Amino acid sequence: PVAYLDAFGGYLGRLEPPMPRVAALQRAQLRLAERPDACLALARTVVVAKLRGTRANLRRWEGPAHDTLMARIQHAERHGGDAPNLDVLRGHEGAGAAAYFEGLALLLPENWSFRGRRFNPPGDPFNALLSYLYSLLHVRLVGAIAAAGLNPYLGFFHADRDGHAALASDLIEEWRPMVDR
Repeated sequence: PVAYLDAFGGYLGRLEPPMPRVAALQRAQLRLAERPDACLALARTVVVAKLRGTRANLRRWEGPAHDTLMARIQHAERHGGDAPNLDVLRGHEGAGAAAYFEGLALLLPENWSFRGRRFNPPGDPFNALLSYLYSLLHVRLVGAIAAAGLNPYLGFFHADRDGHAALASDLIEEWRPMVDR
């Protein structure tokens, strides 16, 4: 198959010969997405990897709140890996992300005016930059997922809603700390 992407990696379409594997692959994806245990296992892996990445980003910093913030992220990582359901996992992911952005705010120069993660709309230059970079990554992931023959709108961690590429949102989580760097 040949996938056509725009200059930013956004998926435009695909040219391919008739291939039953794509239908079988999407059926397998759907079956997996309908199994709560499978969704939870995949989501745990993504969230734990994201939280490990955030701790790696903050390791370069030594400050008065460093140990407390690192402990909060590590707690979220440890308990996220054992979360009994997606709602609890989302809570651990959110708590870890809040601690991470609190630490990130302490790392940035004061003139960036970054006080924590804000979006819709981003309230400062750093949040605007993060939103822009996350959007670029999301578009590329949608293209890569579609090019692989999977449905980018059928995820396992983010809730389904019309027009939202949930699988791309799921997969972006692990990459966010690398974007932040």
